[in-house]
Amino acid sequence: MARKWTASRTTLTAAVAGLMLCGPAAAATFTPPQGCTPSMTVQMRGCLVAHYFTCEGDAPGDQWDTLYDADGPFFSAKVDSEFQWIESWEFSPPQRTVLEEPSRDAASFSGLLETGEDTYDFSTLSEDGYRRSYVGVDRLTGESAVIDGIELEVTEFEIEEKTDTGEVVARRWGNQYVHRDWRLFFSGRETFENPEGRLPTDNTPVDFIFPGEPGYLSTVPLFGCDELMSQTAPALEMDHG
Repeated sequence: MARKWTASRTTLTAAVAGLMLCGPAAAATFTPPQGCTPSMTVQMRGCLVAHYFTCEGDAPGDQWDTLYDADGPFFSAKVDSEFQWIESWEFSPPQRTVLEEPSRDAASFSGLLETGEDTYDFSTLSEDGYRRSYVGVDRLTGESAVIDGIELEVTEFEIEEKTDTGEVVARRWGNQYVHRDWRLFFSGRETFENPEGRLPTDNTPVDFIFPGEPGYLSTVPLFGCDELMSQTAPALEMDHG
């Protein structure tokens, strides 16, 4: 469910606008927007690092994360307690995208845990009027994995991105991870496909870093950067609900 714009989000807007000016020479420590509290840093394969935080004025269970690659911050997103995608920011070029309500089939983290499967069907609208629909499914495989001492459950998923006319313009499928208590998904080995081609990715978590631990709030990705720079592949984009 989309929430009303609050003072905390107005503050976040200004903070995100500031982050958009960052680049490779930006400070190496993540600073959350005013009124927001960081909780975790996750270093991933694929030359990515994510910072998770919550903000005053948001609904209970709402969570944000901001992603950095070797060039700096490029994406920030908010989900609710059901891991329903609420809004996101792309930094270059600047663009805010929001969930259109009501969803035809809202994502349900609770449903996934209770039944082992959750379907979703929702649309998003960007500030420039760009509208897309996303239809997909998440399933628990029954397998688990321990990464950096954290036990995660393995999922398999598939999702299609469609235009207003129903044309499929991109697909994404593969495996991800969920943590029941944190009510979060984490990326794994996935494949993106659109008319430009097919691209396999691996953004599996490597290190979960908490307050007081070395590397907490570092904006410098550590894993897979050399390998990523040596690859050449088509640029593919798709949001995940």
